[in-house]
Amino acid sequence: MIINPYSYPAASGPTTPPTLVASSSHGSTASTSRSINLTISAGSDRALVVWVTLNSASVTVTGVTWNTSENLTFVGRTTGSSQTVEMWVLVNPTETFAQAVVSLSGSVDVWADAMYYTGVDQSAPTENYDGTSGSSTTASTTITSNTGSLVVGGFSWRGSGYPPFPAVGGDQTLIEEFGFGEAYGFGMTSRETGAPSTTHSYTVGSSIDWIIGGASIKGL
Repeated sequence: MIINPYSYPAASGPTTPPTLVASSSHGSTASTSRSINLTISAGSDRALVVWVTLNSASVTVTGVTWNTSENLTFVGRTTGSSQTVEMWVLVNPTETFAQAVVSLSGSVDVWADAMYYTGVDQSAPTENYDGTSGSSTTASTTITSNTGSLVVGGFSWRGSGYPPFPAVGGDQTLIEEFGFGEAYGFGMTSRETGAPSTTHSYTVGSSIDWIIGGASIKGL
């Protein structure tokens, strides 16, 4: 199941993709929240993107804040048979060292990645969230974007053991990764320059249950 409250047509206007300045991630088992330390420094047209992986199909994110009181906006969610991934965004976050705090509807194994970008459209920072789930050696979804934007997404797997180390698609650059030892799960985020039809994919050496999602981060 995919939930996407905002779906914008891919615009032809942006010519310069956003730049990833900094990222930080953290995970824990059996938690109702997750805090990620991050420094947001001076930069033009800033945006904070937070990616969340939950080892549950029923627990969801109830809210994400930056610097105590700045609320992020929900971008999209994908729910699989045993996992959920979500994306949240905040334009013009305060320049400071602070925490992005993810609050959950229940106790669950959680991993979150906070990413700071510059050069992001401040009126419509995200476009066309999409995602899916399945069971195979390759997780893939197609996201509508353009060459002036950046596709940012994530992948998570869950199984009964440790498959070989996952790999990102050929045009993607790894951002962060995290393993859930007790739950045999793994989370990963990556980015790539957008295109009208952008394939966002990850590959594992053995067939597992996976979930994937992502969106276009609109440039200038």
